[in-house]
Amino acid sequence: MSFAKGNRIVLIRHVRHCYSELSSTPINKNSEQIVCKNGSYFVTPSYSFNEDHDLYLFPYILNRDLSPWNEANLFLYTSALNRNKGYSSSDAIRLKASLLVDYKIYCEGLKIDLYDFSGRKPKRPTYR
Repeated sequence: MSFAKGNRIVLIRHVRHCYSELSSTPINKNSEQIVCKNGSYFVTPSYSFNEDHDLYLFPYILNRDLSPWNEANLFLYTSALNRNKGYSSSDAIRLKASLLVDYKIYCEGLKIDLYDFSGRKPKRPTYR
């Protein structure tokens, strides 16, 4: 597979309900039932946020074999959801995703374990 950075990031146009609660039963009168192939679930909008706080053009990072890089995707989504400093705009999140892909490609190219932070600084992948 290609190491090309452009093949490793997919943009999801609109992530809806990212500030809502998901449940198997309705929580209150605002709960909306979503029917899917194997059943249904309920989405209850948060009182503190509205649809203006949905995520747009959200990056989704892939491994070399085009499987999802779960740790990076969860990190980006959680950071955006919690409005962590530096993750409050779509541009900032895409920049962080780009940097994560650069890091992963670098580690794969040199056959470095990107999760190994043991030892002294010169041996850590983030220091190299």
